[in-house]
Amino acid sequence: MNCKLCRFFILISLLLVASAEISAQENLNIECINQFYHNWTDGVIDIAVQGDYAYLACQSDGFRIVNISDIHSPFDVSHIAFSYVTTVAVKGNYAYFGGYSIDGIQVVDVSDPANPFIAGTILAEAEAIEILIRGNRMFAASSEYDYSVVDISDPLHPIALCNAPRNYGADALDLVNDKLYLAAQYDGVIAIDISVLDQPVVLGSYQSSVGDWVNGVSVKDGYAYIACGWSGMEVIDLSTMLRVASIDSLVYAFGTQIVGGVLYMNYGDPDCPLAIIDIQDPLHPQTLGVYYPPEDLWNFTVIGNTAYIADDSHGFRMVNVADPTNPVEIARHNRYGENLEVQVIGDLAYVRETIDFTIFDVSDPLHPQELGFYESRWGFNDFDIVGNIAYCVGTGYECLFALDISDPTAPQLLASYTSEDSDVHYRFVIHDHYLYLVENDGLRIFDIADPAQFVEVGFFEMYIGNARLYCDNRYIYLREFYRHVHVIDIADPANPTLAGTWDIENYCSAITSRDDLIFVTIGSVVNVYDRTNLTNPGPVEVIHLPDGYPTSFSSIEARDNYLYLTSSEYGIIVCDISDITAPQVIGSYGTPGNACNMHLVDNSIYVADHSNLGIYCFTPTTPASPIGPDAVASTFTLFSNYPNPFNSTTQIRFEVAGNYYISLAVFDMLGRQVTTLADQNFTTGTHVIPWNGTNASGDAVASGRYFVRAQANDAISTIPVVLLK
Repeated sequence: MNCKLCRFFILISLLLVASAEISAQENLNIECINQFYHNWTDGVIDIAVQGDYAYLACQSDGFRIVNISDIHSPFDVSHIAFSYVTTVAVKGNYAYFGGYSIDGIQVVDVSDPANPFIAGTILAEAEAIEILIRGNRMFAASSEYDYSVVDISDPLHPIALCNAPRNYGADALDLVNDKLYLAAQYDGVIAIDISVLDQPVVLGSYQSSVGDWVNGVSVKDGYAYIACGWSGMEVIDLSTMLRVASIDSLVYAFGTQIVGGVLYMNYGDPDCPLAIIDIQDPLHPQTLGVYYPPEDLWNFTVIGNTAYIADDSHGFRMVNVADPTNPVEIARHNRYGENLEVQVIGDLAYVRETIDFTIFDVSDPLHPQELGFYESRWGFNDFDIVGNIAYCVGTGYECLFALDISDPTAPQLLASYTSEDSDVHYRFVIHDHYLYLVENDGLRIFDIADPAQFVEVGFFEMYIGNARLYCDNRYIYLREFYRHVHVIDIADPANPTLAGTWDIENYCSAITSRDDLIFVTIGSVVNVYDRTNLTNPGPVEVIHLPDGYPTSFSSIEARDNYLYLTSSEYGIIVCDISDITAPQVIGSYGTPGNACNMHLVDNSIYVADHSNLGIYCFTPTTPASPIGPDAVASTFTLFSNYPNPFNSTTQIRFEVAGNYYISLAVFDMLGRQVTTLADQNFTTGTHVIPWNGTNASGDAVASGRYFVRAQANDAISTIPVVLLK
């Protein structure tokens, strides 16, 4: 088995993103505005670039196309699911991919990048390791042959010209004129004259000076530059097949590519750097600069002054190499990172992913844009925002980060705190200018009046493990792993004291408050405690959801008379708690991912939904008289508007079953009323009301999604409308 395939087995662990079981219950009073996906199932290990598109080999996730026309905001265009794609090449309207367990090379029609399709297969019964295209010929290193040559002048009817038998086991290859150069593992570099395809002539070979595998080869002006594992880079004079120069290895050398007078060489673990080497004088190569990606650099391609890097589970990155001594990352398209937590402030959404802290522009919820990110090699457990500072808890010894986010496109590290012991740090809350950090053995307290430094001022010792915590004015509510919720008095942050403990019998997952009530999710119920009586060990009320709703919750928020819950097995649930003794479910939405955390802004619900950032609009109804579809239909029927989308005027049509006083109004995606279209009595029959895209003042509103709501007595019906200018 060749080196690269061995490395696949050794280094890759598949990231299994479990899909939530969505209840059969219909979505209730919650409208999905957008579900912004930017995560894939597996890592990127090869990349090809042509025009405005990057073509990616994503292992078990298959083949992907990403639009890079705006290099700072790449986005997914399309995807073809396939078993295990490891190599990709592109020419004209066709992309070619192959990989481990794939019989042959798949020919993909990419003339419409948004709708690619498999157009054919070539090189049957051979697993392609690397694909090289020169003119109308494709050269492939494979698991069955040293190399294969295919005529692709007609990509839909390729002609196999030759399959060289397996004598060496090639990992990579390069072609200059009619000379083919194989990186042939233990056999080194093999030079083959293929001017007569069915009569190849071996011209010579070179083995690495210390017997390391040769993993990559690039040829220029009579010299071969080879990646020799632990031996680094060696330069071979092809006229004599002797080594004439070398550069020591940074780690384990894997691949090479030449652009102009510069050689790019990628290395493996532990740091996986990309070295930029001046080869204008082949006898005296000089390393100019090195780029270190956060993850594993599997493969890369260089076009002009940009290196496009396949960074395994971190997606792909774009690095400016105009100054070879100072390679600078200019953009990346994230792959790894389940969406776990979100906060929204103004037009910006801050999302905690497994590895990244990412900032999105959500001023247009229909088209959220990723602005910037800060990446930790070991990931984050929690975060919070205070002004222009983001505080994050890391999973390693460097456990606290303060990030300056005044420029959301480029978060910068201000300060960090490194733990002196091996304790695990989980979550924190910020109150006043103090940060309270949970670790296994207690609550550690920092003064963050100066965000450029963390000053430890106090510690509350108690074994609490992976605790949830919530801060409400002078108290912190701290959930010990299973049995208790502890109430900590932080009137004096340097000397916190225990004010009370509530016993619980099941796993507590989330805590929130409203007025003097504390809501704690425990299994499938919500316990309600009175914070004015901290010594009372039991709840004052227990909220039970109806059958069919989830048995556990991820997060909880209380706003006005509503209780918002998220569940990984269900999605979003909204309860009316105006009467705490008789709560009613009045809103629900089965999200497609595993709803982890949410943030509320007016009527909008932003959900970190594991596989996507979801944006939803909640439209409450009057709980005292819950209205079902039959009740609405017996009063009136609100039909879809026409045209929709519209750019000047649209017609709102509804049919009234009797004489009713009907209010017809337009709302934006945050639930704010834009204008009233009608507020009067209507008689039996069909009525049509126009809306010209203006607000109550007669001013034109912005393009986007709006909602028209009709209400007669307690009957309410809503339709979405889209204005495009």
